[in-house]
Amino acid sequence: MASNDVEKLLRYFNYDLLDKPTIFDGAKSAYMLSGTKLHFGKEMITEEEQAAMEASIHRLNRLEDLDDDFIKITMLLSPEEANQVSQAFNRDFDGNLVAVPSGFGAIDFIQKGMHKAWGLKHLLNHWDLNEANVMAFGDGDNDIELLRKTSHSYAMENASPALLQVADQIAPHHKD
Repeated sequence: MASNDVEKLLRYFNYDLLDKPTIFDGAKSAYMLSGTKLHFGKEMITEEEQAAMEASIHRLNRLEDLDDDFIKITMLLSPEEANQVSQAFNRDFDGNLVAVPSGFGAIDFIQKGMHKAWGLKHLLNHWDLNEANVMAFGDGDNDIELLRKTSHSYAMENASPALLQVADQIAPHHKD
């Protein structure tokens, strides 16, 4: 992810990310600003899973202290706010990033065209396979391109409405 796109994203949100828990996923680790609180609903992960996740995230006093290559940026909001923020960002943002709701109030900010299906295409080419060899499962809008790319696609029964429309089959709830 280009540093100028990250800078544009920060300017778009007026550098105010403490109230919008944001995880910067890098090649080496995941990072958050110190003082940011993670809030997950119990329907998403258990308290133990949240504690383990928080322990794996490096805390920074300033984003300028970060020395890593960004892969994606994830913002955690309420589901309603995530949809509003995603739509506004995709309408108004002037850069090479797109906001994709990934479920339960999370938004993935990724480079345009660098979604899961893009990664799958590279893996299939590397292993000389095709889509007929792949089965994919998803629950959020960030899985839409992936499910469209595979011959055997499954949406979890608690998936987003958009993903349920794309999938060939429905799989049990992600907690089952």
